[in-house]
Amino acid sequence: MVKKLYRKLYLYAIVIVASSIFLTAIIISTFFQSNELKMFKQHSLREVDFIQQILTQNSLDSSEKIYEKMDKISKKLNWDISYWKDSKLEHQTSNNINLPLPNDLKKLDETKKVVILHDKPPEFITYLDANDTSKGYIIVRFNFLRAGLKRPFRLISTPITFILLILAFLALLLIPYSLYIVKPFKELILSINRISQGDFSATIELPKNNEFKELADAFNNMIKKIQEMIAQKQRLIADVSHELRSPLTRMRLGLEILSKDPEGRRKYIDKSIAEIEQLDKLIGDVLNVSKLELQENSFNFEKAYLKDIILESIEKNNLLLDQQKISIKTSFPEQQIKLKIDKALIDRALVNIFSNLVKYVPYSSQIDILIKNESKKVILSIRDRGVGVSTDELEKIFEAFFRTDDSRTRKTGGTGLGLSIVKKIVEIHKGKVWASLPNDNENGLIINIELPIYE
Repeated sequence: MVKKLYRKLYLYAIVIVASSIFLTAIIISTFFQSNELKMFKQHSLREVDFIQQILTQNSLDSSEKIYEKMDKISKKLNWDISYWKDSKLEHQTSNNINLPLPNDLKKLDETKKVVILHDKPPEFITYLDANDTSKGYIIVRFNFLRAGLKRPFRLISTPITFILLILAFLALLLIPYSLYIVKPFKELILSINRISQGDFSATIELPKNNEFKELADAFNNMIKKIQEMIAQKQRLIADVSHELRSPLTRMRLGLEILSKDPEGRRKYIDKSIAEIEQLDKLIGDVLNVSKLELQENSFNFEKAYLKDIILESIEKNNLLLDQQKISIKTSFPEQQIKLKIDKALIDRALVNIFSNLVKYVPYSSQIDILIKNESKKVILSIRDRGVGVSTDELEKIFEAFFRTDDSRTRKTGGTGLGLSIVKKIVEIHKGKVWASLPNDNENGLIINIELPIYE
């Protein structure tokens, strides 16, 4: 692939340079030819006037002297001259001048001035004496062969050897240029091949001032993200294995005790059922996290008002909140805030948040729900008055299976995936979620969710 790219770049560059040189040569040649024709035409007209003046001055002399003068002028100025009188050829310095056409003679008679018969080669007709047309007229034509010009009035040809030398020099210069462009791509392909073999340490290192530094940094950043994702997956597998092993171990112990103590079987059967339910919930949460990460669900985004969604969620969880005597205090803006969301996903996120609140906040406490409109985004803040978490743990609580106290699982029945699922759902909606501590020196924790407003 790199060799093909190199050859294409090299050939494209050669073609572009060669085309540019030839086009430039043609344009310049055309320009100079146009100027050359114009200048030669003006010069020819001046010489024809000069020839006419000389011959007019000698027209009073004998015919032989005029003919002799025509021959001298022809040799010195490289003009073929023929003298005509009453459409009869009187004298000529060359045998290749034909009789003028009637239209040319008519035009000469009308203008009494020099008439151009041809441009290539320049050929003119004029009266021998403009004041006395009865003396006849002369035809003058420039003789290129006598002047030493073999190919008059052609495009000025750029020497082929010169062009070939330029192309050869440019071809040599383009080799390092092409290699310079292809080298980062070659390193990129080598790194990709190493990654495909499981080596994620393959990175591209380029100097800071290199034009491909941005591409290399983007690739290296991708490798870093892949390493982080693999590490997260490995940690998730380890955590899931640990979480599955604990209830299975307790179930095995309960069954062993049940086999030895038949009388207490009801108690151990109930415990085993509870452990199975815990396993089922854990597996369900793990599947939800995987589906959200892979976005296997066909999300159904629709327009909805945030206030209505929150009130519906409070109503759904009302029984759960009443059991702990938890009161809700809301603070909503007067104007409704419209979002474009998947209602089912947002409802699941709110259910997970309320479930955490019920597990970890004190009995008969208060929860504050605040909606804050900030230009093109809205921030939903849910505050409890529980024991809270330390500052170092504010970001970690959204990680899968993270718990501030490992003993909480058995007490609360939690899987450690609730807030992780909340984070995934918010990110699907192009938002972000974070935790903060209250500023009023009271216990508690604030879960903040930022979502884009639909306009």
